[in-house]
Amino acid sequence: MPDRKGLALHPKTHVTALLVSHRFSADHGSRIAAAAGGEPVDELHPPQALRALLPRCDWLVIACPLTPETHGLLNAELIARLPRGAHLISIARDEIVREPALIEALQNGHLAVAYLDVFEQEPLPPESPLWDLPNVVISPHNSGAARGNEGRTLEIFLENLARWHRGALLINEVTGA
Repeated sequence: MPDRKGLALHPKTHVTALLVSHRFSADHGSRIAAAAGGEPVDELHPPQALRALLPRCDWLVIACPLTPETHGLLNAELIARLPRGAHLISIARDEIVREPALIEALQNGHLAVAYLDVFEQEPLPPESPLWDLPNVVISPHNSGAARGNEGRTLEIFLENLARWHRGALLINEVTGA
């Protein structure tokens, strides 16, 4: 296993983070920008604008559902549109990110770092090159197992049940549309 102690956020005067998500949330964008040392900018773009937006992204966060439109979305062509030294966070489904293109971009230094929670094959096979890349941080894709989640999950379920009975919008609903 490579030593990852040297992975650090490099301070910049301006940081642009792009969240590819099912729904826009100014709060999510603000938290990402603040964590990366930037200022939040509330912009909403249609999916077709992704290609044009990538060249100005220092951080790209993939958090969208897997749909026919997002399957294979982040391929070699789009990764190449990111500025050299960009950071990638992938917490969606790996079928959205083309793993061979990702590995190539990490190996040649186009991407500075990738923080990965999902993979084409889970668990990630021992022979995957991702294990040995010094610029990859791997998490175990079990965020639901975090301490205290059971209680919060029950609260959301009960609230959603009440909302459903009232015909109101549900919390955290993902429709795939």
